[in-house]
Amino acid sequence: MVANNQSEAPARAYLAFVLGCLTGLLGSMSSLYLDPGGGLVLQLTSAVFTTFLVGWISARVSSCHLAYLGAMILLGIGLGFGVDALFVHRLFHGAERGLWPLELGFFEAVGLIPCAAGLWVGRSTLRRRRFRDRL
Repeated sequence: MVANNQSEAPARAYLAFVLGCLTGLLGSMSSLYLDPGGGLVLQLTSAVFTTFLVGWISARVSSCHLAYLGAMILLGIGLGFGVDALFVHRLFHGAERGLWPLELGFFEAVGLIPCAAGLWVGRSTLRRRRFRDRL
């Protein structure tokens, strides 16, 4: 039974990568399409809330090390931003977004602490629930 849980852990860790990709894609789109004036407030709030939520979900679903989950989330965010900037935006608008690496850096710098907090909260609430189930 232990071997089965260990084999499922990496598969569940890729959920963190997929959620990170969706977070990056939607974070990039929200900052560009919902706030075309270039305001940072929407990007700041989406970075804080979505990275916390993705971290919390990933920690609850996967039993991998938190640093590994955090790295998967941040890599996914980078890929999502890149896909939006290089393919989606070019396909629908025909223009290039030359400053998308700066947007990505801002999004990940702002979202790093909420992501870590979400991972920590998700794992600690899961441990408490498991401890209560043992009693």
